Amino acid sequence: MRQQILLDMDGVLVDFLSGALEALNRDFNKHITIEQYASEFGQWGTYDYYGITVEQFWNSIHETPDFWYNLKPMPWYKELYALLSEIGEVTILTTPSLDPSCAMQKLQWLDNYMNIKSDAVFLGSRKYLMAGNGILIDDYQKNVEKFKSSRGDAILIPSNWNTNGLTFKRIKSTIDPFFAGVILPR
Repeated sequence: MRQQILLDMDGVLVDFLSGALEALNRDFNKHITIEQYASEFGQWGTYDYYGITVEQFWNSIHETPDFWYNLKPMPWYKELYALLSEIGEVTILTTPSLDPSCAMQKLQWLDNYMNIKSDAVFLGSRKYLMAGNGILIDDYQKNVEKFKSSRGDAILIPSNWNTNGLTFKRIKSTIDPFFAGVILPR
């Protein structure tokens, strides 16, 4: 039987933090790199790292035209999706921001970069409600913890915001043990 895989988007397929740092650097006259952020902070809470409010953080993002659509893919996005598609049926789970255009831009990004249509995407912040419907693969520990506490299976993978020099090989080594009974390609 094929696995149902619930794959996070931001920080897994899409380089959200590099886009956020670009907006924040512009608005707060800083020059912080993703490598610097991962080395010095390496956790979620970019607003704390910049010494700004959560509202200021989101304002910088929301004031950037087409922010979500223009995010760059992670270097391994195609390889990761291909690997997981060989194991099971992949559904994207992603949390839109409060910006009304965010959800549409995320769907456009998935269609443009990966040819993933909206019928293979769930938008919302309550990923734990999908517990029992597949294995969640996410880079955010709180999402993984909530999913597991709701009796779901989840894998916490590293991302570029908490791991410098991250490669597909490292991500695959995090995923492999979970699918030990499945013959993994590559």
